[in-house]
Amino acid sequence: MYEATPARIHFVDLLSWETANFEQTLARLISKKTRGKRVLILNDMVEQHYRKERVPHAGPLYRFVLLRRRLAEVFRPHPIRAALRLKEEGASLSEQRSLRQEERGVSGAMYLFAGVPMTGALCKVMEGVRLSLARVDGFCLLPVESAGMVRALSRKLAGKGDRQAKWSLFMGQHQSGGLRQIVVRDGELALTRMTPMADINVDPGEWSEEIIAEFKTTMGYLSRFGYEAADGLDIIVVCGSAPTDFLEETLRTEGRVHFLSSLDAADILGLRLGPQDDVCSADPVHVAWVAKKRIFSLPLGHRRLSRISLPRRAAAFAAFVMTSFLFLFAFQIFFGMQDMSTLRHNLDLAAQQKAGIALSLKEDRSRERETGYDFAFVRDASAVFERIEDARLRPLDVLRDVGEALEPQMALEEMDISKGKTVVTLSFPKTLSPAEAYEASLHFRDAVRKKFPAAQVDILRHVAGMGYRGKFSGYTDGPSSVSAGEKLTAVISIVSGGAGDE
Repeated sequence: MYEATPARIHFVDLLSWETANFEQTLARLISKKTRGKRVLILNDMVEQHYRKERVPHAGPLYRFVLLRRRLAEVFRPHPIRAALRLKEEGASLSEQRSLRQEERGVSGAMYLFAGVPMTGALCKVMEGVRLSLARVDGFCLLPVESAGMVRALSRKLAGKGDRQAKWSLFMGQHQSGGLRQIVVRDGELALTRMTPMADINVDPGEWSEEIIAEFKTTMGYLSRFGYEAADGLDIIVVCGSAPTDFLEETLRTEGRVHFLSSLDAADILGLRLGPQDDVCSADPVHVAWVAKKRIFSLPLGHRRLSRISLPRRAAAFAAFVMTSFLFLFAFQIFFGMQDMSTLRHNLDLAAQQKAGIALSLKEDRSRERETGYDFAFVRDASAVFERIEDARLRPLDVLRDVGEALEPQMALEEMDISKGKTVVTLSFPKTLSPAEAYEASLHFRDAVRKKFPAAQVDILRHVAGMGYRGKFSGYTDGPSSVSAGEKLTAVISIVSGGAGDE
């Protein structure tokens, strides 16, 4: 178990599978060390199964279904499985496509299928993670995730004039005692092996002999994968310096050999390990390489992992939402306090202005008293004069405007002028018929309305009672329509404030 930080990789503890109450012990370690950090399960067990297959080209949705179905067929007894699309190998893409069509008769992309059985040890690990209530970041396979690390090391270790080797072999012993070998061809995982080994710190000679034996076995596998000496091979061994000259001579016969400590490998890759008690262990390099990844090469999923991770992710999302609301509330409080501060400043400014105006008024009144005049009496007298002036009648102006509105055939019989209202009585000669007199009164009313646009002008009494509302139905003309000796008169009112209705 390791704790990864940006500054260092810290070894926490090594638990044996035979540890009593393994799940509870692991849960306590995770709870104590994580402190809200995410947990990544990096599988480095022996029980890992791989297979390369070419999958026909298909649309995204059908390709997903096809891969899922094919994975279930290949790794039926293994519930944890996934597929990784590999880059094309060889010279050019067109040549590879033609070779595939000629030799295999099918076209498609090459995939690496991976399957992991649900062993008792893996069940213990998942149960411990579940009990810890930590958030699971993912479940990955160490050889797949570290294949890019091996490729990067091989490229950085190659000299300026050296040809880049097609094959790279990484050999590193872990804290658990196993030797993990990762073979990469053209940057893609080609082979991985996990075997128990002696401790290099206890017996370097025995360790060297076992390394040579495992190396020869691995080279036998590579010959079946198409390895040729002309392809070139980089051999990277994490052990510090070479324990024996015989080991270095044996490995050098097959390719370029590099003996590195874990700190040397980390420096070449630009990783930070911090102080390490055991520089011959390759675990910290793998952990640092995978920890810096934002996206894993081949994340594996399983319903048991989902039951562990989904509640944690939901809780993390809920915490994020709550934190967002708290920040929003804090921003609102902050801006509210700013507004309150602005209001207080404005109130203080208004109070200062009021005090200044009051002082200025006091000084003005003091100067008024010094002059010997009663300015208050003058102001009151002026206000009374303005009210009287506003209420004063101006009959000449009304007579002028009414006289201008009169027509030659009508006479001003009577005019009653009062405050806000004027009543005009018109008379018409008997040479006019009532209908003509009625039309003349309407013309007069319209002319007065133009003279007094702000007044309400109405006919209070029409000529010979011929007023109407709504539709005019007609009138009776002739001497019989008016009584003998009756005058043709009309009464019009002019009221200030409003337009009249016809």
